[in-house]
Amino acid sequence: MKNMIVFTTLFVNRVGNQSMSETIKGYSKYYNIYIITSSSQDEAYYVDFNNARKNFPKNVYFFRTPQFFHLIIRFLFKLVKRNKNSEIVTKLDTTLINLNYSFWNLMSFKLSYLLQIIYSLYLLSIRKIKSPDLICAYEIGGVTASVFLKHIFKKAVLIAKMQGTVLYGYINSGNVNSKSISLDVEAYMKLKEFDVITMTNDGTFGDIVLDFFKVKKEQQIFLTNGISKFMIESKNKLVYSPFKKDLTIKLTTISRLIGWKRVYLTIELINEFVNNRNYDNIFLNIYGFGNETEKNVLINLIDKYDLNEFVKLNGSVEYQKVPDILNEADFLISLYKSTNVTNPLLEAVYLNVPIISIEDVNLLSIINNDNNRNTFLFKEDESEMKLINDIADFISKVNINKIRSKREEIFRNESNLIMSWEERVELEINKINEISKQYF
Repeated sequence: MKNMIVFTTLFVNRVGNQSMSETIKGYSKYYNIYIITSSSQDEAYYVDFNNARKNFPKNVYFFRTPQFFHLIIRFLFKLVKRNKNSEIVTKLDTTLINLNYSFWNLMSFKLSYLLQIIYSLYLLSIRKIKSPDLICAYEIGGVTASVFLKHIFKKAVLIAKMQGTVLYGYINSGNVNSKSISLDVEAYMKLKEFDVITMTNDGTFGDIVLDFFKVKKEQQIFLTNGISKFMIESKNKLVYSPFKKDLTIKLTTISRLIGWKRVYLTIELINEFVNNRNYDNIFLNIYGFGNETEKNVLINLIDKYDLNEFVKLNGSVEYQKVPDILNEADFLISLYKSTNVTNPLLEAVYLNVPIISIEDVNLLSIINNDNNRNTFLFKEDESEMKLINDIADFISKVNINKIRSKREEIFRNESNLIMSWEERVELEINKINEISKQYF
């Protein structure tokens, strides 16, 4: 087997998006994988390091850069915060950014890149990892270290894995020099040096972004995410019966609570029903990881509208529970500011769960060929509240028994829209092998 070193500032998610986990498992069938991450062991969003080792094949090796770096950064953050008056946050930042621009944030990322390089050289010197045949940058945080190591191992194939991008809106508005995306731009400017760039087709126009940064088409792989083996197996076990349900319409949202994913709009929707239309046969379940600020904004909104009987904030959810959560929902609702081609939405399509979302070309390109026609899309041409009212008009006229009966009828139908993760990884590997021939 050939050897692949993966650099990243991320780690395997405990909840939410499973793209990294599925990619690693898929690649491990073809390569020995050495993952070097500069993520913090205290990040609650990630799987425990020891558990990760147990849950992956034996030819996948995890190495986390020394934690003293994170301790120093946290100490410096506390010093800075001590000298600032704390402000009560009443509104989430809905701009599409990866990083709040500040000296300490930028320094922490830059130092994490340097630490990846130093740690990888150390691991190579003591033969904890083998000389790489392939070097992979998983997202922007792995780009700098990957390019550096390529200068040492010149025959290694250089790969970048991108889970979508925040850059399209900035490019489209001519604001690509914005400080808030400086790390992204810095990384994307280096992608021309890579042999293969896999960009997830998640509705963020990643192919156009790669073109903007002059990445050749023959270097690009542009694919939607796949459906996990776990989700496929779960579908075979699920049972759906509309006769066990009452007439309360159950809406569900599954996502991180970050501002641009606009979970707050689903609460506004419930407010429109309960307080403005006197309609109380509706309930909203909100699932997803959020920091204290993000959670408090939603809690305050629920309290403001007195909706505690109609909205439940459930917190983060283990991936193993997602099939049952989707199965219980009457509609998955996804109102992201940019891109709704999300993993939960793709999984809902696969499970034939009715979907309420926003019409855009990327989502339409996926669901236009859906034989089941179980997705309801709305235009956002004017304001957020106009969107909410349009969705409320639709739901208020819905015959929920008909929706449920149709869902039962198509419940076992196979979606013709989405590939499995195994199929997606195989397409990537074929492309990588094609490129690799010039090196091996």
